[in-house]
Amino acid sequence: MNDHLDDDAELFALGLTDPERSTAIEAHIAGCADCRARVVAAEAAAASLGAALPAMTAAPLRQSSRWTSGLAAAAAVVFAATTGIEGVALHGAAQQGARTDVALGAVAASHFGHTTLTSPPGSAVKVLYARDGAWLYLIADGLPAGVHAVVRQRGTQRDLGALAAGKPATLFVAGSGRVSDVTLVDGGRAIAHGRPAY
Repeated sequence: MNDHLDDDAELFALGLTDPERSTAIEAHIAGCADCRARVVAAEAAAASLGAALPAMTAAPLRQSSRWTSGLAAAAAVVFAATTGIEGVALHGAAQQGARTDVALGAVAASHFGHTTLTSPPGSAVKVLYARDGAWLYLIADGLPAGVHAVVRQRGTQRDLGALAAGKPATLFVAGSGRVSDVTLVDGGRAIAHGRPAY
């Protein structure tokens, strides 16, 4: 891709480009600072739009278009950013703040996917992940302390470690690679599960 992205930058930021085009765009923005800045600006605009939308109080509506999927992705950006910032404000520990800064820096610098993990009533768990497998970021609210993240990768299970204590609890893993399953485990019992869709 020798030309600049034009309108594809905004479509890509909303997650509305097909997988083949997304791969080409990711390769392009890795070497083009102008287009990378345009994508980052588009993601920030989408996040601002998501923050301006009223919170849903009823059961979520069935998503019927790629546009609503894009808005959901934008909302995930807002969720990740606001929960990370809240975690720093509430817990104030330098180590927690440093982990959050690294995680949010990775999210801001790359295009990512997200999925909601099935979890017990009263809890919410999301995993954000780099499409190239460079990192994954777990955000969990309403789960017991000491929960571990276990992933399946090429048929092998791997324990990524315990989520950092906090409200919400988080775990950022750089160099995670593409994983087929993410399971949160409490005392040997699976309590949340999801599958990234790279």
